[in-house]
Amino acid sequence: MALPSSVPIRQSQVKAEFNKGNNLRAYLGAAPGVPTSGNLKLTDFLGKSAASPIVSTVTGGAFTTSGGNKIVTLTNTNAQGCMNITSPAVGSYSNVIQTMFVGAGGGGGGGGPAHQYQSNGSISGGGGGGGGVFTKGCNAAAGQSYCGQPGKAGNGGGAKTQGNNGGNTTINASGIAAVSVNGGGGGGSHGQGANYVGKAGGNGGGGGGRYGTSNIGTGGTGWEGNNGGNGNSGGAAGGGGMNSAGGGGRTGGSDSQRFGGAGGGGKNYSPFGVYGAGGGGASVGSGSGGAGGNGGGGQGGKTVGGQGNATAGSKQGGGGGGGGSVSGGSGPEGGKAGGHGIIKFSHAI
Repeated sequence: MALPSSVPIRQSQVKAEFNKGNNLRAYLGAAPGVPTSGNLKLTDFLGKSAASPIVSTVTGGAFTTSGGNKIVTLTNTNAQGCMNITSPAVGSYSNVIQTMFVGAGGGGGGGGPAHQYQSNGSISGGGGGGGGVFTKGCNAAAGQSYCGQPGKAGNGGGAKTQGNNGGNTTINASGIAAVSVNGGGGGGSHGQGANYVGKAGGNGGGGGGRYGTSNIGTGGTGWEGNNGGNGNSGGAAGGGGMNSAGGGGRTGGSDSQRFGGAGGGGKNYSPFGVYGAGGGGASVGSGSGGAGGNGGGGQGGKTVGGQGNATAGSKQGGGGGGGGSVSGGSGPEGGKAGGHGIIKFSHAI
């Protein structure tokens, strides 16, 4: 337990806490804040304890404190960042470091012409998949480094083209194999030709949709998480997330009953929060575009009855929304970008 925080304090108490013998000079640097050279005074040990948390520094990132933890966040997609261990925990403090690596979100598929102006139907884009997530707990040791570089967001597809996959997040950390965490798959576009299929990724992209046809797009496969949903003649599908698969496009007897599928939800990774959400698919009719998955997925666009309103991934690690055709045939809406990847570390303080 900690020594008294105010006088009186006795040498026997210091000895009982640190167990370094009778010579006070043996206690130089015995705890953070105790001098490491020169002559010691008993008052140097007020409030000190033999128990101490992990001591770490950060390069290429920033840290915050929350709930008794130091949380290090790396967001720079152009360079590697690190958390470096100066000393491990001592005594009652936890010596465990929690790590989380999230791939970048995939981009949504691009839209096509409004169906009122083209007999072969309007085209809607599927949502991008959320980035994959890798977590691991490690024991700290002096001199260790926990490093990585977040992947870059996948761009949305242009007119009638698939979205791009999110970039992989790299790992170069003590006690963790040097692997990449996959970015999310790009969303499919239209229900004809190769572009209607959602791409594979950390979480798969949603399949594209096409008005008035049964030729619809299948969702992409998720490697670390869930698959994208399947497109429908009523709407494109949402991208997969870490907590659930992307929703399928929904059809109906009229434009107002056609909806885009919702993006798969992200998963809560304590103490970091919710990550790995998919983007929503675009509506083929005047129904709603699919909602982005909880944790930063973008919203799908709306094809008929209003301008397209797809949104990009709103959080690092979230998939982008699918693109919808704009009303009135003035041109297709492109798919939206996913969120960049992110890396987080945490230890008790």
